[in-house]
Amino acid sequence: ITYKKKLEKINLQIIFKEQFVSVLLNDFKELLDIFSKIKIDIIHVNQISFFPDIDVVFDFIQKNKSAHTKIFMLMHDFSSVCSNNHLLKNDGSECGVICGRKHCECNSNAGENVKKWGDFFTNQADQIFCFSEHSRQILSQVYPTIFNKINVTPHEVPFLRKVNVRK
Repeated sequence: ITYKKKLEKINLQIIFKEQFVSVLLNDFKELLDIFSKIKIDIIHVNQISFFPDIDVVFDFIQKNKSAHTKIFMLMHDFSSVCSNNHLLKNDGSECGVICGRKHCECNSNAGENVKKWGDFFTNQADQIFCFSEHSRQILSQVYPTIFNKINVTPHEVPFLRKVNVRK
């Protein structure tokens, strides 16, 4: 499930019996209608920081998670620890991950956002995938109780053949 901000649509991607299906939906009601008719094994949460209201996403996941459903979170940015996603203050300097610990210059609602993400990581996510050890350390600094749920899976760049360019 991703949110297409320019289209203001929800993009649902499903793999069913080795078939890939992608559907654009208008709202979460349509998504709930679909999910009420199928068994969900895994929900991959991927870049939800751009959804207009992440509370709706968290509520949706909680309502649709059954005993056999696994929730995997893929960490592509730092929206869960910093209001502006990239650990930078408004002046471009590093924020030092203060959003997750105390006062935040980026957003007055930072403490509330960190609590929501903490509840999601603690109570709903089964595994959290970071793409570097550094990302894992930052996430663990703000949410120390989820350290054992975090897996580091680096992005791999496939081997590229050498190209000879004529001069």
